[in-house]
Formats: sequence, C-alpha cells, structure tokens
Amino acid sequence: MILLKILISVVIAYVALTILAFFLKEKIAFPAPSTSYIFGGPFFMIDDKISAVYLKAENPRFTIIYSHGNGEDIGEIFPLLQQWQQRGFNILAYDYFGYGHSKGKPSQDNILEAADIVFAWAKENIGTTKANTIIAGYSLGGAAAIHLASQNDVAGLIVMGAFSTAFNAVLPYNIFPFDMLKNIEKINNVSAPVLFIHGTADKIVPYRNCKALYAERKNNKTLLAIKGAGHLDLFTYKPEEFWNAINNFVQDL
Repeated sequence: MILLKILISVVIAYVALTILAFFLKEKIAFPAPSTSYIFGGPFFMIDDKISAVYLKAENPRFTIIYSHGNGEDIGEIFPLLQQWQQRGFNILAYDYFGYGHSKGKPSQDNILEAADIVFAWAKENIGTTKANTIIAGYSLGGAAAIHLASQNDVAGLIVMGAFSTAFNAVLPYNIFPFDMLKNIEKINNVSAPVLFIHGTADKIVPYRNCKALYAERKNNKTLLAIKGAGHLDLFTYKPEEFWNAINNFVQDL
C-alpha cells in the first residue's frame, strides 16, 4: 500500500511537471534579452519587422548568413560580426522576432520564420546564390542555420555550440514526450558540407550535443572540438584554432 501511494505520487508529480513544461517551454527556452543597441546606423529593418545588419568585405570570399545565440542580439555581437568581415566575408546577421528591435514575440516557429524571411531577402537584395552563401549559427542559432541549410542549396554550413535538440541541451535524457528544435532530425537533410565547432568544456550546451550531431551526420562533415573551451568563450578561447578551422573549411568549398 505504501509503495502504491509512492508510485501514485510520483506519477502525479510527473504529469504535473510535464504539463507545466509543455505550456512554459517556449517562455523558458527563449528569454529575449534587453536590447543592447540603438536602432540606426548600420542596423536596418527587413520587411519592416526584422532588425538586421549587413557588413560588406572587400573582395569577399562568401556571404555569411549568421544566426546568433540565445540571450544576445546583433548589437552585442557586432564586434564578432566585424571579425568575420575583416577576414574577407560579407556577413548578414539578424534578430529573431522579439529580440533586439525585431517585432513580435520569440517562439520556436517564429525563430525559423525569421530565418526564412532573411534568407529570402538576401537572395533578392544582395544576390546570394548557392555558390556564394554559407549559413552559420551559434548555439540557438544553430537550429535556425540547420533549418535554412536543410531547406536551401548553399555552399556550406557552420554549426557552432549547437544542441542536438532543445531539451537535450539541458537534459542528458529527455524525460518528456515532446521536444523543440530537433536539429538531429534535420542534419542529414543538409546537402552542403558541414563544419561543427564546439568546446569540450561547454557547460551550457554540453559537448555531447555536438558528438550526437556529428555521429548522426552521414557524410561531408568536419569537426573542431576546442579542448577546454566553454560556451561563451568558444570564439575567443583559442581564436587561432577557431579561425584556422573556418579558413580550411571554406577553402575546400
């Protein structure tokens, strides 16, 4: 009788937790930060609803369409975008709905919709093509990047600090009957070569996520595991190693 009561209590607690997680999952997963920049200058609106920035390089090798991580916006990452530009890439970055000066609210569907709108805008307005376009995404942006590369023909895909699924970024095993942003189910729909970059000491999106994505990907894949790098210092922990991997990857495209 005692065991039965314990079992019933556990089941009730699990059901309650599952219901709570289901209804709060997007609010918890996408905590848009306070806007870090003043609109104007290099920042502009796409379709009057998505805030973006486009930096042009001299004699560009490729155009990068860049999707940023959670908890940041294009103002905060502007110095990083300039580094891509200085290394010979045109770079187009944008804020998801509800981030930065973009309108609307963040959600799983809205993040992917924003990526689609920006990709279409780039084709029409800056002449991106399969041959000259690389899709890149960091952390949450890895989901937007994998989504775009799985739906469109591009030269290459760079996935940095990304999760295999949204819940697996937090849980070693998903205990719920649902999930979000299942990158691992899309990665083999990408026809372009893929470069995975991840820090082995990442505590926010543990390295096991990258290993799962890399193992799932059947071909045309390259992995840079930066030993000792975490999540927030992925670009700066060993910058020479990071940028060498980028250069080597694009030279083969």
